[in-house]
Amino acid sequence: MLEIGSSNGVSTIWLAAAAQHNGGRVTGTEILPERAADANRNLADAGLDAVARVVAGDARTTVASLPGPFDIVFIDAEKDDYVDHFQAVADRVRLGGLILADNVISHDLSEYQAMLRSSSDVETVTIPIGRGVEFTLKTA
Repeated sequence: MLEIGSSNGVSTIWLAAAAQHNGGRVTGTEILPERAADANRNLADAGLDAVARVVAGDARTTVASLPGPFDIVFIDAEKDDYVDHFQAVADRVRLGGLILADNVISHDLSEYQAMLRSSSDVETVTIPIGRGVEFTLKTA
């Protein structure tokens, strides 16, 4: 799994707990180095640092250096960057993989959603839970 926008690692911990239970791994990205360090400390405190880590850097460039392919990508970063983040990971997600984007109802992510709906290689739906999650399946 890949998480874009790990902040201090709260969501990363949840993803890592699932990964640990299922034999997977999580790599998070965080643009702010101090938050990435906090996230890695929090993962260690939760006993999940063997299955998850957060790398500091802008995901639009750091994703290219990460081993893939990814089964699941969770995007929860700066909302204006969602299109760029999707484009950075789209070729790194396996066929049948998922890209989940948070806060698509609470923020204006119409550009991101329109881009997805015009793409022929994904199927996407907005799930109105909480602040909204865009649930996108890679089909080609």
